[in-house]
Amino acid sequence: MAGAHAVQAVSVVLREGAGWFERTKKQMAQWLEEHEYESLSQSQGSMNLNRAPKSAVYARANYMKVLNSWTESVAVSSAFKR
Repeated sequence: MAGAHAVQAVSVVLREGAGWFERTKKQMAQWLEEHEYESLSQSQGSMNLNRAPKSAVYARANYMKVLNSWTESVAVSSAFKR
């Protein structure tokens, strides 16, 4: 939903087998229908920040969240790793 057209699924297929494709296709179709999307292409990019009406508000909120999550212990820990 962030805009990607393909995902790398090789590791999942190796672990779960080729049947993963069919299960994923059915689950995705069900999810799209439940959320009133008419197609997969309609959902692509729907969560892209550039499509948000006030994208600067979201960007600022994310910046504030990062600042608020910072702690002195993280800074000290990082300094000793260098």
